[in-house]
Formats: sequence, structure tokens, C-alpha cells
Amino acid sequence: MHKRFTLFLACMVCVGCSESTSLPASDKNVHASSPDEPVNREKGGRTAESKYNASPTSAENNNAGSFIAAIGGAIAAPFVWIGDQIDKSNGHTPAAAVKKMEDPGFADTRRKGMIDLVTSWPYTKKAPYTTRYAQIAKDDQDYTVRAMAIRALNISRDKSAVPVFLEALNDDNDLVRLEAVKALNNVPDEKAIPALLKILAGRRESMFEGRAESVDENHDVRIAAAEALRNYRKKDVARSLINMLDDRDFAIAWQSHESLLQITGIDLNFDEGAWLKWLGEPNNTLG
Repeated sequence: MHKRFTLFLACMVCVGCSESTSLPASDKNVHASSPDEPVNREKGGRTAESKYNASPTSAENNNAGSFIAAIGGAIAAPFVWIGDQIDKSNGHTPAAAVKKMEDPGFADTRRKGMIDLVTSWPYTKKAPYTTRYAQIAKDDQDYTVRAMAIRALNISRDKSAVPVFLEALNDDNDLVRLEAVKALNNVPDEKAIPALLKILAGRRESMFEGRAESVDENHDVRIAAAEALRNYRKKDVARSLINMLDDRDFAIAWQSHESLLQITGIDLNFDEGAWLKWLGEPNNTLG
């Protein structure tokens, strides 16, 4: 409740700032003289009336906005403090969340503790917390906890976790791979391109009774891969996306088209031939 109230106060401050620092166009020239009206000018070309009715300067507007923002912050501060005290009295603390995250007996508790930790306190998006998320992503026996740990690293936008994401692309569980692809969409790295292209193509290696078998890739993971590939302006990426435009799964074809739009800045619809012709032209800017 206290978080919603604090957000309300912040919004009110923003509204106050915008109202105090903007002037409607219709008011800006309200004191301008008509061509036929005699003007009593002082030195420097300024009218006598204008010195009393001049609009505020940008510096004055900025000072007013800063002052109102400071007042809003001062008003919100005690409510934020009260909310923190309520959280502490209810046991909602980083220490309690860490304890849940490390619960050895229940995967649900570990998951809930981790997501509470990474979404409630900003400093938990940095080391040493992210270091622990990465360990859990690799070592936890429960796939839902591994997936949640990858999501926590994604929320943290931890670039150092790219190797964890890449390793998770080979996990046998669909949910873990999906979270890894989503993370690579937000934290792109060119090392991920080969794996993402392989996922998009629709086949993967799975271990069955000690031997690797080629199986179909999960539908949602393929769509996520098509979206993540929008981060790479490269010909081999564009070619793979073009090949998906006639995929029998329209969701994959649609997302491939959307990524092509972002990579190339042009739209040739779902015409695979037109896209390939454009890709072969010497003046396209893809690497």
C-alpha cells in the first residue's frame, strides 16, 4: 500500500513540475502590441509593459521545478520510511528473502525468495547477489528454480552472466531455455548468434538414455529466438530470418518479419524472394 501511495505522490510532483514549467502558446504573446498600437519602448527595444508581464525565463522555470520536486520528495520521505518500517515489522527484509532463496527443502520457497529479492531492493541486482543467482542457475536440481535464477539475472541486466545464458540454451528443459533466450534478448552478445540461429531453425539435441537425439525445438523458444536475433545487423542473421517467412507456424513467421524490419529498416512484407534479392544487393548495410 505504501508503495502505491509513494508512486501517487511522485506522479503529483511530476504533474506539478510540468504545469509550472510550461506555458500555453496562446498565453505567450498575450501582451504583444498590434501593428497599429503605439508602443512605449525603453532602451534595448523592450516595451514598458513587457518588463512587468515578461514570461519566466527557462532558468526560473527550472528552479521552480526543482523546488517543487524537492517539496514532493520531502513530503514522500516519511511515508517511504513508514512503509519500510511496516515491511520490517512484517518480516519483509532482504535477509528473510535470502533465507527463502536458500531453502534446501522446497523449490517453491527458493523461487519466491529469489524473485522477491531481485524485485524489492535495487542493490540486489548487483554482486554478490547476481553471483549467487548465477550459481543457482547452473547448479539447482529443480528446473523451475534454475529458470527463475536466469530471470533474476535478466532483471538485473547482468552482462557478466552471458556465459550462464549460453550454457542454459543447452538445458533439456524448455522453460530454462526460454528464460535464457529472453535474457539474451535484453543482454545481447554476438557469441549467442550461432545458438540462436540453431534454435530458430527448429531442431536441437536432447539426451535420451545416455545418447543424443535430434528433436523438435519448443514453439515458444523459437519465437523468442526470432525476437532476440533483431539485435544483430548481420547478413547470416537476416538470411535465417528470411527463411522463416514461410514457416508453417505463422507466429514464428510473423516474429521473423518483425525482426527483419528492425534489422534492415525496410519492409518487403513476407516476400521471401524480394528479401533475398535485397540481401544480395551490394549497397545494403548489413555486416
